[in-house]
Amino acid sequence: MAASVAGIQRLWNTIRDGRSFFNVMNGLRIVSVSSGKCRCEIDVTEELTNRAGALHGGMTATLVDTITTLALMTGDDPTPGVSVDMSLSYMRSAKLNETLVIDAEVVKLGKSLAFTKATIMRKYDEAIIASGSHTKHLGK
Repeated sequence: MAASVAGIQRLWNTIRDGRSFFNVMNGLRIVSVSSGKCRCEIDVTEELTNRAGALHGGMTATLVDTITTLALMTGDDPTPGVSVDMSLSYMRSAKLNETLVIDAEVVKLGKSLAFTKATIMRKYDEAIIASGSHTKHLGK
């Protein structure tokens, strides 16, 4: 049975509220989930920007890593796995106070590897700011 928004939200709250790196994403909102898919939103706050006032590239990578993992955890066998490869393409900047939408999905789920992808876009015009692929080893 696929995970619900409430179930993934509880999982995210547990991860985010721990003493870890994920505190940088306190404003992440889970919008929808279905089997192998997750949609989230986040506002670009000052803490997430570089010196130019745009979303930091490392934060972009963190969003791809995290939201693709949440998408992976929406399936019948919710295993987060460990990253073995991640690739990003940066297409345009996201500025302070813009709201971003992150769509992630599992492209292929194998016995030991999961292949995922994500698209990050500005909410107000749906312009893609970055896309990424993320491969995870499932420990099987």
